[in-house]
Amino acid sequence: MSLFSGKKKEGESKLALDTQFDDDGHCLISGNIYVRGDVYFAGTLRVDGRVDGKIAVFEGKKGQLVLSQSALVNGPIQVNNMIADGTVNGDITVDERIECRKNAIIRGEVSYATMDITEGARIEGRCLKKDRAEMGGKLAASNDSESAGAFLATRAVNFLAKDKK
Repeated sequence: MSLFSGKKKEGESKLALDTQFDDDGHCLISGNIYVRGDVYFAGTLRVDGRVDGKIAVFEGKKGQLVLSQSALVNGPIQVNNMIADGTVNGDITVDERIECRKNAIIRGEVSYATMDITEGARIEGRCLKKDRAEMGGKLAASNDSESAGAFLATRAVNFLAKDKK
């Protein structure tokens, strides 16, 4: 399939172009862009705008997602690493590390290997810590997933209680 002709060769999928993307590319969905549909990428994707659809890394590639404070994602996310400072309404699967900064609001299930959460960040859903054997895209909860969720819930409650004083 040619990038510009839009014509498919017989038996070629619509996403056949993914083999030409490098893991070190940089992409931006700026604050004045609204995307309705799925977004696939490799490398680093920064979202300042709105995406209504799935955000995922091309199969076999690596990708880091950066959501700025103004970002809004309504849909699932599947990436290797993620920095969240915006709002996500959907489940998140992070193969390696997720960092939730103070403005992050996540409404959905979060599956991760490593999580760093700053005071003020909110996760309204279940947190599932993957064990090391499950990293690489397979979703499974380790024995401490309940304690991770309880820790985050306690931290959120304590933070909200401080605001009311």
